[in-house]
Amino acid sequence: MTWKTNKKTKKKFRVDTPPKLPFKAGDYIYASWGYDQTNIDFAQIVKISPTGKTLVARMVRRGIVNEESTRMADAVVPVEPYGKEFRLQIRSRDRADGTQRFSLVGSYPFIYSDQSSKRKGYFTLWDGMSKFQTNSQFGH
Repeated sequence: MTWKTNKKTKKKFRVDTPPKLPFKAGDYIYASWGYDQTNIDFAQIVKISPTGKTLVARMVRRGIVNEESTRMADAVVPVEPYGKEFRLQIRSRDRADGTQRFSLVGSYPFIYSDQSSKRKGYFTLWDGMSKFQTNSQFGH
């Protein structure tokens, strides 16, 4: 946050500078959710608003990494973007150590064949490692 002065009125006003974000357009993000099972949804960031308060993303199909999967869990990675773009809100919180923690929150399409179906979720920046979700034969 910085302060500027209006040249005519000489009054000071606050100018919010966008936060330094740990992600950029092209990065993958994921949501992990489920009850009695774990599901992973991937998306890819398309663009970030100039204010740094929202971003636009697209869903990404999952691919199964057979070498890492087990009988009960599939190791999944992002493979291919699909569907319509959707908007997520970027929320930030200060941590005790002075750094910021970012959450990406919003409604997104979650069924490949029906882009009108939505769920609300929290996305996290993908670290490049496969994520584990419950194998479809073992979920409830």
